[in-house]
Amino acid sequence: MLGLEQPLASKVKFVADWFSGKNRFGYVTPGFANRHEKTSALYAGYSIGNSGRKNNALFVYWGITL
Repeated sequence: MLGLEQPLASKVKFVADWFSGKNRFGYVTPGFANRHEKTSALYAGYSIGNSGRKNNALFVYWGITL
């Protein structure tokens, strides 16, 4: 697994992950992270698989750290 986080503004980052999975090249997932408070963030991205459109997925999730 490889990951990248690139700040675009004080509270917004471009994020990308690559991990091996179902096939030899795995999945790549580009997206954005928006920090709302010190302990929470909203993430949105699109996961792209290499074996057709059936393996693609849009995701949005809210993360909380304590």
